[in-house]
Amino acid sequence: MSQLKKKKPPLGRKKTRSKLFGNKKKKVFGVSIKELLIRDKTRRIPICITQMNDHVLKGLTEKNIFIKNVGKSEINQIIKDYNRSGSVSWKQYSTHTAATMIKQFLKDLPKPILSEHKHSFFENLSNDDVKDQLLVFKNGVDNFNKEEWHVLDVLFHLFNEVAKNKEFNGVSNNNLAKAVGPHLFHSYDDIDRSDAIEVTKIFIVQYEYLFTDGDLVLDGEGDQSDETPPEDTELYAITTFFYL
Repeated sequence: MSQLKKKKPPLGRKKTRSKLFGNKKKKVFGVSIKELLIRDKTRRIPICITQMNDHVLKGLTEKNIFIKNVGKSEINQIIKDYNRSGSVSWKQYSTHTAATMIKQFLKDLPKPILSEHKHSFFENLSNDDVKDQLLVFKNGVDNFNKEEWHVLDVLFHLFNEVAKNKEFNGVSNNNLAKAVGPHLFHSYDDIDRSDAIEVTKIFIVQYEYLFTDGDLVLDGEGDQSDETPPEDTELYAITTFFYL
């Protein structure tokens, strides 16, 4: 008996999401950090984070880093490239593209990277003793699992460096916290939006104290005003979570 021939798919059938973004085994975006590191046991953080972080660090003086987004087609192409080969050459891409993809990676994580720790941080925002408040934050950071710690160490170092270059790029601690906060927590459904931004800002300003055992940044030293924010900051702060 002759074998039955497989039916050919009808002409014009649209590509499935799995064909567009890669199969589950090779998927990079939308996969937990732990799973990505299991695939490559030689790394402490996923290679995509390393590549995107390094690319942004080369362009710290670019205006509106993490504020300005790139188009959806470019985002989808990079996701496709990572899912196909696991790595991307960033020479052809802008600083803004790398910054946008960092936010996209955080947004696509199955669980938001700060979700399990958020309540201990939020509860201490009302603490008037700044040193006591930050000690609670530091204890929380010390209790991150190793996968979270290494990724957050790299990312908040990057955010801290971006804010330090406000004179050139126009991005303050507060504007940066508005831009990246939604992607660290994913949703403001059960938390106050202003609290989430404040927690993110504390992590940015106090990066060295929280992650490297450096000195505390005292009042005024890391408080950058928003008197001249990037022109699209307010629009971005409202739409960023829904756009990416």
